[in-house]
Amino acid sequence: MTFTLGIITARGGSKGIKGKNIVPLCGKPLIHYTIKAALNTNCINDVILSTDDQEIVGCALDAGLECHGLRPDHLATDHAKSNDVIAYEVDEYEVRTGQSVDRILLLQPTTPLRTSVDIESASTIFEKAKQSSLISCYNADFVHPRIMYEDNGDYLTPFLDEGHNIVRRQEMHPVYIRNGAIYLTDRKFFAETKRLVCDTPSLYEMPRNRSVNIDTEQDLELAAFYLQRTEE
Repeated sequence: MTFTLGIITARGGSKGIKGKNIVPLCGKPLIHYTIKAALNTNCINDVILSTDDQEIVGCALDAGLECHGLRPDHLATDHAKSNDVIAYEVDEYEVRTGQSVDRILLLQPTTPLRTSVDIESASTIFEKAKQSSLISCYNADFVHPRIMYEDNGDYLTPFLDEGHNIVRRQEMHPVYIRNGAIYLTDRKFFAETKRLVCDTPSLYEMPRNRSVNIDTEQDLELAAFYLQRTEE
């Protein structure tokens, strides 16, 4: 049986929104939504929290997720790499439980509108595609590189060479932006490369309204707007 470990990473420090991972969103800590989505799936065998902050631990417990220890200080700095955090947590989990991990599922609290259905659908795609990794994205039709320009001081130049030619939006090839909601990867690939995303990942497409990534207060307002609409 393939064993999938879900990892929710939530560091205490943040430079943008203070305490971002537990900032209130519609009356609940931001991390609450990711924990509930993870716990309500059938495709994850176990879910763990990776944090350095006791307040985050308390919020996780309130949402139904226990924490089995804080991550080391050297993995809680601004310069700590997420792949090093994941490697540490997977190794710690296997030592603590004796359970071998086959797939790693990274879920970040900053994309709170991802649902249990999203996670299960992505897992099904990953199972069938046989790629080493899967990422969730949204279609970049409104921010397509064909309509982007770079500022060279006195004038603009097209971001892409073919950007000189005006084409109808319907004629543009789809381009996808990674939204940070779902990362699925094969444990063996991760162990060999220390990479969460391979060169040819599978795609799980999500709509833009569930792809809000919280970096600013405006993002919080937008997420609250969409969340309230789904609850009406």
